[in-house]
Amino acid sequence: MSRSTKTVRTLAVSLALALAATACAPGGSTTNEPAASSSASQVSKDVSAAGDVTLTVWDQNTDTGINDAQEELNKQFQQKYPNVKIERVSRSFADLKTTLKLALTSKNPPDVVQANQGYPDMGSFVSGGLLRPEDDYAKLYGWDTYFPEQQLNLNKFTADGKDWQSGNLYGVSQTGEIVGK
Repeated sequence: MSRSTKTVRTLAVSLALALAATACAPGGSTTNEPAASSSASQVSKDVSAAGDVTLTVWDQNTDTGINDAQEELNKQFQQKYPNVKIERVSRSFADLKTTLKLALTSKNPPDVVQANQGYPDMGSFVSGGLLRPEDDYAKLYGWDTYFPEQQLNLNKFTADGKDWQSGNLYGVSQTGEIVGK
């Protein structure tokens, strides 16, 4: 399998999992309060049972190859789940870094975002209550066994956003990274 095929498959799995997880979230949130109390018993894999859903998804997939892959994945996801409409907002990495916090604090924040890992971005969003912990979805979809612990740790923070690589899971990596023990 070529490197680009692996990248597309990794992207497909990550997007499908993230979109499916978000589409199945119990109710929609119009506030900046994270749904920290959700548990695996409150989430479902049955995307069609969620009713008509519009997901606003922000990403940084602006390069031609990854943009084309993202568009195709969104198209396939919407074909599989016709009740889900994806409104995609794609920005360069620099633009995403400068506009994402404002978007997350708005009255209508995006449902799924691609946020930079680490203290300056993800940690700041966690400490501000702008991201929802995804531990329940990790259990439901098996992310906690599919992804290596070291990779999951890159997306973990304590609820106050102060301690990185421990605590709750706030996302999954779009692509794999080199990790070692």
